[in-house]
Amino acid sequence: MMFILMRVASENGLEKLRPYPRLTELPIADNPRFVGTYFYVLHDEGARRKVRARMFFGDEMEDAASGAAACALAYLKTSEGLLKIDVDVCQGVEMGCESVFGVSINPVPGGTGVKVASEGHSVVTKEGVVDFV
Repeated sequence: MMFILMRVASENGLEKLRPYPRLTELPIADNPRFVGTYFYVLHDEGARRKVRARMFFGDEMEDAASGAAACALAYLKTSEGLLKIDVDVCQGVEMGCESVFGVSINPVPGGTGVKVASEGHSVVTKEGVVDFV
């Protein structure tokens, strides 16, 4: 799984976005894999940062709650020297499936890395059954 993370200047700009299939055709890996384009507006508000986001994949697909992409974004923020990050994410608004969830990154005791966690609620947009043979 791979994400292209793209910061957008405003929520108005975020609302105007539409899926564009050629974004996921970039030659960024030798192996074909899932590539999602995660657009976000970041609001720095004290200890908890607020993010409004949209995630597209394929020609017309949009994800209402991209916990993995939000974790990738929060982890990217650790490159700015922040070792502990809490982010509140709001996504799926334009789809009519608003999802609100949190992402936290905390240092692992002993300085051996970080722990990344996502939690919250979302709206069911599809469901099904997988049978393992």
